[in-house]
Amino acid sequence: MRTTIGRLFGVLAIAAGFVAVGATGASAGKLVERPFDVSIQSEFVAVEDVDCPFGLKHEITGTGMASHMGPIALYGESCLGSDAGWVTWTAANGDEITHVYTSSMGDVGPDGSTWIEFRDDETYGTGRFEQVSLGEGPLAGTVWFYDQIGLTGMLVAEYHGTITYDASDRS
Repeated sequence: MRTTIGRLFGVLAIAAGFVAVGATGASAGKLVERPFDVSIQSEFVAVEDVDCPFGLKHEITGTGMASHMGPIALYGESCLGSDAGWVTWTAANGDEITHVYTSSMGDVGPDGSTWIEFRDDETYGTGRFEQVSLGEGPLAGTVWFYDQIGLTGMLVAEYHGTITYDASDRS
């Protein structure tokens, strides 16, 4: 009886070891770095937000295409007059990449347009992008303001760089 209980505890200890090793390996995943191209088109509109310095924020909505994600929907926010904000890209399967960014723009031309560049300060993700990071390079494009004070407008931008993510999870 004592030998049987000893063997049972031994088997349970070995099984627990396999489960622990398997769980650790599964959560780490297989991180790979790949070329990453994103093309987006979005519109923005100012809405009230008492937490922003001028009481207004831009809500940014749009669509695009991203390698390793396919068609994407996007939503973001940035306080009016601020060079910082965030945007989330959502793939068709629900996996997301969220960027917290700072931006810089040129002078607005007579047609209401200017160049804009977004630098990635922090990146978060869900699903296979849970451990995501982006390589060097800005998301850059053109902004067209629909009005003289910049309350509404359109943004067309592209990113050409790299992405590191868990390629083992294809959910």
